[in-house]
Amino acid sequence: MRAVGILLASILGIAGCGDDLPPIRYETEKALIGTDFDLPLCEGDLVRLDTQIRFVEDFLDAESDEKIEIYVYEDQPPGCPGLGCWNTNLGVVQTLWNSVDHEVVHAVVARFASPPAFWSEGIAVALERNGTHEGGATVLDSAAITDERQLDYATAGHFVRWLLETRDSAAYPRILNGESVDAIYGASLEDLAAEHEATRPHAYPPWSPCDYPELTEAEPGIWTETIAVSCSEPDSSSAEGYRFAVPRSVELEAGRYELTTTGGVGTRVVGCQMDAWPDPPPSMANGDVPNEVENSQTSVGLLFHSGSTHELNLTDGVYKVVVSTEADAEDVTVDLRRVE
Repeated sequence: MRAVGILLASILGIAGCGDDLPPIRYETEKALIGTDFDLPLCEGDLVRLDTQIRFVEDFLDAESDEKIEIYVYEDQPPGCPGLGCWNTNLGVVQTLWNSVDHEVVHAVVARFASPPAFWSEGIAVALERNGTHEGGATVLDSAAITDERQLDYATAGHFVRWLLETRDSAAYPRILNGESVDAIYGASLEDLAAEHEATRPHAYPPWSPCDYPELTEAEPGIWTETIAVSCSEPDSSSAEGYRFAVPRSVELEAGRYELTTTGGVGTRVVGCQMDAWPDPPPSMANGDVPNEVENSQTSVGLLFHSGSTHELNLTDGVYKVVVSTEADAEDVTVDLRRVE
């Protein structure tokens, strides 16, 4: 269900609740969003934000009609130690856009009792749009950390994702409410940590990997589509570092392909992790495109500029294909065809 809209005259310029917060520029079904920059958030950005909030609320059984107040900054948010934070004093999220999916988890978790850093940051990493991967610390050492600035986020997130995958995921909110691991899972943290060390995969995929509309296949081996890159379209984005962009997905067999883009700036092609990886991938790059995603984190990918035909050597997999423009409201044609 789409219940997202960009409010222009009625909400643009309304001040946030704090003295130095940016003006609120957007309202969605689940959030009020202020920004300190002029580049707009597109309809697709707002749709994905609402989708993330609903996903977290459903997962943690913490639905609410109250909108989350979110302030997005071009540079590091004031008062936050990292890329973003949940401001407990104001009850708002302050963040860079690329961390908003993590910070809204904290906003939902704040509806529970305040859990220790390991469990709070662990669930925030585990429910991000990206997958999780092995960290550099042990679970027991990480669980003993009280200062979140010293926490190995990857270890905490990967352990929590493993718990959600191997145990009753509906039980996790009980941890956030302060119940003991023993009471919830019937095993000590030491025993769970040992089992995790012995059985965990190297990386879990995103919860909804590469969930974009499919690139149109005109005939076998040829994918051609003219895409309206407009900030008002539901799949659009201005927040992924592409200026204005629209993503598609395509599943390809290994082979040599030719990619041509007409209009816009060009096309990026990025591999999607669809399944858990038992072991680390052997390499970031296969051929011309980095189509194995290091540590389960999708890279921006190479830009294949418009106006030229590019030859790509690809392996089997599902790919994110992103067309981008410098200006809003431009038609871009992407043509991808297998040649060998």
